[in-house]
Amino acid sequence: METSDQEMNLISSNSQPESTTKTKAKKFANKKCLKFVLFLLILCYFGLIALFYQNSTQVKNVEKKNLELENKIQDYLKEISDLQEQNKEKKNKEENIKDNKNTNINENINNNNKNNIPSLNFIDKKSSILNSNDFSLLNDWIFPGGQISFNLLFSSESNKISPQSFHSKFDSNLITNSLIIIKLTDGQIIGGFTFNNWKPKEYKTDKHAFLFNLNNKKRFYVKDRNRAIFTDDESVVVFGDGDIIIKDEKNAYSLFPLSYGDKIDNFKNELSNGKKYFEIEKMEGFVIEEIDLGFYD
Repeated sequence: METSDQEMNLISSNSQPESTTKTKAKKFANKKCLKFVLFLLILCYFGLIALFYQNSTQVKNVEKKNLELENKIQDYLKEISDLQEQNKEKKNKEENIKDNKNTNINENINNNNKNNIPSLNFIDKKSSILNSNDFSLLNDWIFPGGQISFNLLFSSESNKISPQSFHSKFDSNLITNSLIIIKLTDGQIIGGFTFNNWKPKEYKTDKHAFLFNLNNKKRFYVKDRNRAIFTDDESVVVFGDGDIIIKDEKNAYSLFPLSYGDKIDNFKNELSNGKKYFEIEKMEGFVIEEIDLGFYD
């Protein structure tokens, strides 16, 4: 059956509103999508601004912290510089004090020489053990750069080597600055020096005490200053914990090194030429004068 022109026109007119509606809907959707995209772009824009501001703030904070750190470093370096200057000034003052002491010592020695005080040329003619070279070496060890007098107070040629005989000489006036010389029967000459006195009975402190062997010209410094000497009624002299112990002329021994010297080899005794026990041929005790104790501080 054929459709009439009138019917066809009617169908065409009915379909036009449906097509128009779809077109309008599509346009509306496009506008909505465009608005959403625009919104996203705006959001991104503000997000970038916020991120930039945040990074800028962080950079400023880092720069501020770096500046504070640099200031602290500068302050620290200034403190170090100030301390170095203070130490330098302190060292200069100490050197000046030491120089003044040395000058005073030399002036005192020169004055003593002018007054004919018998303190120079080292030699005590009464010594039967020491020669001029020995006195000169001992002078340099005891008082480097100066000169002293050696006054013989005890000699085994006129006194028995016994505790009673020795202490009767050295204990009466609390004599200090004593030099003990011991000549062994094998020819070795050993001894010790201390600023302290020999009045019994205790260990005594002396940070400048030393022992020596004149044959090999060796000096052994005190290690344990609190045990430099031990004063005992039953001993003539005791240096250290037994580095030198003299009971009498036939009863003497050395456990060196204990309170003196370097404890490198316990079986080697450089002080008494390897001997632990020995006999004494002669012994002398000197009092050292013209010493300024301040020189040793």
